[in-house]
Amino acid sequence: MSILPTFYAWSKEHIQRVFEAKTSADCLQALNDTFAQNIELTLNGSPIPRTYLESAIMGMVEASGFRLSVEWLNAVEVSRDGSLRVSTLVLLALRVSA
Repeated sequence: MSILPTFYAWSKEHIQRVFEAKTSADCLQALNDTFAQNIELTLNGSPIPRTYLESAIMGMVEASGFRLSVEWLNAVEVSRDGSLRVSTLVLLALRVSA
């Protein structure tokens, strides 16, 4: 039987892959592996398209010369049903730096 990772562990791995990608193709693949094509995003209460997220992240990664690193400072996983099968990740602090 395979044990699924916690949402925190899954998020940490996927977000790291996105920002620490060493090529544009790797970054795009990581974005596609992490965020659904039909994800609903908002910025300051207004809906934004997935392409905005993709462009913003790709721009950061490419502008750094593919030298970004991710440091998780604080995150809390909150179970909705007591089993962590249905949970929410509250990200309190994440540092992305070159």
